[in-house]
Amino acid sequence: MSWTTIESDAGVFTDLIENLGVSGVEVEELYTLDEETLRNISDIYGIIFLFKWKKPDGKPDGELDYESIDRIFFGQQVINNACATQALLSVLLNHSEEINLGPKLNEFREFTKLLPPDLKGEALGNSDDIRCAHNSFARSDPFVSDETKVATEDDDVYHFIAYTNINNTFYELDGLQPAPINHGSCTKEEFSKRAVTTIQSRIGKYDPSEIRFNLMAISKDKRLTISNNSNLSEEEKVFYIAAENDKRAKWKRENQLRRHNFLGLIVEMSKLMAKDRIAQNTWDTTLEEAKKMYSMEK
Repeated sequence: MSWTTIESDAGVFTDLIENLGVSGVEVEELYTLDEETLRNISDIYGIIFLFKWKKPDGKPDGELDYESIDRIFFGQQVINNACATQALLSVLLNHSEEINLGPKLNEFREFTKLLPPDLKGEALGNSDDIRCAHNSFARSDPFVSDETKVATEDDDVYHFIAYTNINNTFYELDGLQPAPINHGSCTKEEFSKRAVTTIQSRIGKYDPSEIRFNLMAISKDKRLTISNNSNLSEEEKVFYIAAENDKRAKWKRENQLRRHNFLGLIVEMSKLMAKDRIAQNTWDTTLEEAKKMYSMEK
């Protein structure tokens, strides 16, 4: 019943969305935080922000909007390691009129519609479909421990939150908060500017040496955007869609490798190498060279 940590990666999140039954949506990694970059993303639904969590030292930049709880989907995080998927769902389920959620998430949305935030979080944590889709992207670990490690102040703990525009209001959806954070009115055209200023303000609260942040945009599938672009010729559409398909195939392959346990391969290759060196009577020399390299690295 536990949830594992998953990598903050556009390919992982896009595959996760599709495994949940969502279609016509993809996740794109943002390497710069500026208005032009966000404006160039067609039909952006929201932004996922990963950062090193630290204990709040004051009020959030916006206002806790308790009144919005009955109007939008907001769930509190009550399950460890679920924040990545929770941030994704916070965007997707609040744009159900624009996004084809598929039967699983539509059913989940209807079931949790009238629940308070804490029970929404419980429902998410107890959803077999959502948990299994999330855990399918866990890195393979050859050494399984039954111990549950509790994070201390010395540990680096990371957290995912979402930013999205709902009914012309810019919201920060953080499962560790008691309610959505309202950052003020915001039209679709103003989204890029508001997102940049809000996230930059959040980053500005950290030491200038802290660079461990990650941003991803949730947007319409680029293949659909290309297909509907009347300014492109048919040849150009075929070319660009093929490039997008190649990117998806690369993501699929990377996700397969993430799930694979390479320990057995490494052990067998080490055995073969040792057998070969012994057969050539060069084992002692190889061992001494390895020791020298190890001592130099230390």
